[in-house]
Amino acid sequence: LQAGLIADAAPGLACVAVAFGGHPASSHLTDGGQYGALRKLAYGGVTDPAAYRQLHVKAREVSALYRQRREAALERRSGKGEVGGGDQ
Repeated sequence: LQAGLIADAAPGLACVAVAFGGHPASSHLTDGGQYGALRKLAYGGVTDPAAYRQLHVKAREVSALYRQRREAALERRSGKGEVGGGDQ
């Protein structure tokens, strides 16, 4: 929802998916040691979405937040996170 609102307000802006990045996704990038690189790209005027996506790829290799969010999503999807779900 928020990405859509932002994209509507700034039509030249490209959205980049950062699965399990959380809100804000910069918390996962910070946890993964990529916040400085994010700032450098943004303040340097870099507009290539692939450059931002690469930060996500690098961050998810070491980010505990990413792993936690991914595991929680997988548990929800499998039904283990639901009352009465899973292998009961």
